[in-house]
Amino acid sequence: AAEKLEGTKTYVMTNGGSTKADTYSLTVAPVAPIDWHSLVLSWNLGANIQRSYSTNGTYVDEADTDERIIYKGKVIRNIDKPADNFNRPWSAFAELNTEIPAWRLDWTQRLSYIAGYRAITSRETVACNTDIRCQGYSGTMDVYEEEQFSPNINLDWRVSYTQPLGKQNIKVGLDIFNVLNHVNKTESDYQMGRQYWLDVTYSW
Repeated sequence: AAEKLEGTKTYVMTNGGSTKADTYSLTVAPVAPIDWHSLVLSWNLGANIQRSYSTNGTYVDEADTDERIIYKGKVIRNIDKPADNFNRPWSAFAELNTEIPAWRLDWTQRLSYIAGYRAITSRETVACNTDIRCQGYSGTMDVYEEEQFSPNINLDWRVSYTQPLGKQNIKVGLDIFNVLNHVNKTESDYQMGRQYWLDVTYSW
């Protein structure tokens, strides 16, 4: 942690934090599937809008009131770093299910979109004896900046085949997540790329 000789300081810690969140959702779907030639089609559309605000970024039992960080090129106390309220404001999806009864096949396609957002991320830790941004402090400091993250787009598929066995059935399903292998990055990591999941269900 960074240190600098200063005069007497007084801190008042309160439990006056608060958080507020509102979520609005809308889903639209037909009242019945659509028969088209040998296909049975159904679809649904949806969207979510989220608004949240928090007066603090994290909750800690013991706060180091003297810890300094570099935020947007300036030295501030870590406890004065703005709360990370840059949540993803909205998301939407479109889903199409195609059933082919004659072949006992079912194919579901889901396209999801999550809006981009900003977040406060830690870029690096610097040694103050070699970095003028520390403004006379010694030791080390973490550097934080606001970063803009792009929207996330995902296309997921599920294909299933049902084979009757008398009064019993075997159902084989294949899930393909992130079909397009789209690169979706968040402040903590990259989301998973294309994945395949195979399942077999036996019913009687």
